[in-house]
Amino acid sequence: MLSVDGVSADGSKLLLDTWPILTVEDAEYVRDLRTGSNILVSPDKDGRPGNAIDARTDAAARTVVFSGFDSAHFVADDTNGVADVFVFVRKKR
Repeated sequence: MLSVDGVSADGSKLLLDTWPILTVEDAEYVRDLRTGSNILVSPDKDGRPGNAIDARTDAAARTVVFSGFDSAHFVADDTNGVADVFVFVRKKR
């Protein structure tokens, strides 16, 4: 399923939930419509697409907040079984 979870204020960037289109994980990407690039904004602790849910973005699509339902993908030794909240901030180009 591919769904748009957010749009930047200027309409140039989309926050995309890509499961299972681009990856087998429920990953979030920011799609830059001007350049055609996809930027992974829910990387796991090893930099691969991580399981992310309920993602939201700011007006510039620079900061993305999401929950991790399998937080061990994001944080080593997270075994409490409770979802955690993560923040990803894209570098300014």
